[in-house]
Amino acid sequence: GAASKQSYFFAAVSSSLLPAWTIEQAKLLFTAVSSSLPIWTMSQPDVPSNVVDYLKYGGPEHVEEARQWLASKHHSQKSLIVVMWYAATCIRPSNAESMLRFLRLALASGANPDQLFHVGHDPQIPANTMSSGVLSAVSLEAPYSAPRVIDLLIRWGAGATPIRRQSLVTQSLSDGRKKIQCYSHLAYMILNAECGPHIFTKQHLEVAHALLRNGESLDSAYSSVVRDAQGDAQSTGRSEPIEWVLGEKERLEPSLANNANYLAFKALVRQVRAAGSYRSYVIEQRRTCALVRHLAIHDRATTRDGVLNFLARTGERGLFRRVMSYLPPPPVPPRGTPLNICVRRAEDGTNALYYKVLSTTILMKVFRNYAKHRGGSQRPYITQWAFSLPGSPEVLIEGDQSCDDIGLKDGGVIDVMPYDEHPVGLRAQAAAAATAAAAAKQFIEDQQVLRAEEAEEAVAHA
Repeated sequence: GAASKQSYFFAAVSSSLLPAWTIEQAKLLFTAVSSSLPIWTMSQPDVPSNVVDYLKYGGPEHVEEARQWLASKHHSQKSLIVVMWYAATCIRPSNAESMLRFLRLALASGANPDQLFHVGHDPQIPANTMSSGVLSAVSLEAPYSAPRVIDLLIRWGAGATPIRRQSLVTQSLSDGRKKIQCYSHLAYMILNAECGPHIFTKQHLEVAHALLRNGESLDSAYSSVVRDAQGDAQSTGRSEPIEWVLGEKERLEPSLANNANYLAFKALVRQVRAAGSYRSYVIEQRRTCALVRHLAIHDRATTRDGVLNFLARTGERGLFRRVMSYLPPPPVPPRGTPLNICVRRAEDGTNALYYKVLSTTILMKVFRNYAKHRGGSQRPYITQWAFSLPGSPEVLIEGDQSCDDIGLKDGGVIDVMPYDEHPVGLRAQAAAAATAAAAAKQFIEDQQVLRAEEAEEAVAHA
């Protein structure tokens, strides 16, 4: 049953209990995760059941109705988190574009992509809990367009490397302390894939490319810390690289030796490790292709593949460059300089908050913090505020932009005022009022026409 599956799950992720479980039992590892959504402790007060059904099973037209519901009013953070989870993990080929639009709107409305979700309790040891972030869930489920979803989540601030933003297992010890085990997104995907419904597929390989491209580290894939009852760290356990996770996975699943997708993933990890970084790996790929072509032209390399032989030996450099253009470009090297910025009220410069951020930091985090501390109970949502630069108050700053994107320098200032008092908000209200008035006028006219037709039918009947 579900309780037994969750028992296997918690037994397997606790390194001290791993030897006590058989391979057959380990095959049930994490199967509870695939059906974990109904057992969230998180309440869903503002999310109608039909909206959840639209996201889980609906087509593009149903997702558009859910999007209209999302845009109709301000929603609580819990509601935004719920719909963000469904939009990120339930995407399908038939509704991919509409689901991505919905996900962008949820993130723009303030959904926190770094939020950890409570997956469940161990039924045998209720004090043991599992928490996972949406980025880890997308990596595991590997839905259609998973790389685009990962890029979007990270663009809106989901951390690809911070330990606190990944999947956690909290294990209660006999002396009252707690052992917290953390798995990176890549490690979470490896440990869960191939078990139950999660088969290691080419989509998982694409997910690995997306995570590595966005900065996922091969080091510290697993780490642990022991905390006392007051929450203070007492000891820090070992930190293991991704190769250790692969070894544990192969020990649990010997059949992976025949899984072509898993072997391709393992080769990718090995090549990225040898290159030193994913950026160097991509550059090395291009260099290797150019070198092989050079050797083939000079009859120092041969192949039995006709198409590959034609591409390698052809003297048409334009064709070779065209084929090379389909390879992923090298990621932009990480950059970012510390900045001190101020967010203040545009009217009089009061209610200022000062932040120290990197130039590459997504400003959504800053806006969310400002709304929390200055909005109070009246304006707690970022969509109730309008953020702009002093020199261009009519141009609102989008939440997915960074300081580099808007040209903000050290000591820069961002003006803020309530959205319903900002000129952009006032124009939006006027447009909404005009639309409502036009709809009301059209309704009255339709009613008049209907009554006239009914009167004519009554006369004709008489």
